[in-house]
Amino acid sequence: MRFHVLTATLLLIAAGAWGQAPNAADSQGLIAKSEQVQALVKAKDVNGLKSSLTDDFRNIGSDGGLRDRNEFIGEAQEGTLRNVSVYNARYVPVDATTGLVTYNVIVDRPEGDDHLAPRYQSVVDVWVKQGDEWRLKFEQATPQRHID
Repeated sequence: MRFHVLTATLLLIAAGAWGQAPNAADSQGLIAKSEQVQALVKAKDVNGLKSSLTDDFRNIGSDGGLRDRNEFIGEAQEGTLRNVSVYNARYVPVDATTGLVTYNVIVDRPEGDDHLAPRYQSVVDVWVKQGDEWRLKFEQATPQRHID
């Protein structure tokens, strides 16, 4: 019985957190920060990325590969990304120190690289507040494909 009460309590707490009205400042701020990270990758801005990511940052790329912070920054520094367009960005509050930003991107790479970086992707960013700063803790990019 204790398990059921505990489970019910945790579900109510989680539902309350997901049901919170978005804080307008966090909503716009975190969407802008997600767009900024994409711009930093395009610009190969190592210092900007270092200041935007948590020390334990993880990324699952559109290829399904898991990267830690250093691998992600290294790939950005060596990357061939020409442009990335962010659209349909949405903010989902989790609690006072965690927020999700979901968005779609159109990736422009040199011709022939579509198999490495699908042109259309869906991305989710997990942001955490560390002190007064929001830092990106996790990012996953999923290729969009047409349903057969």
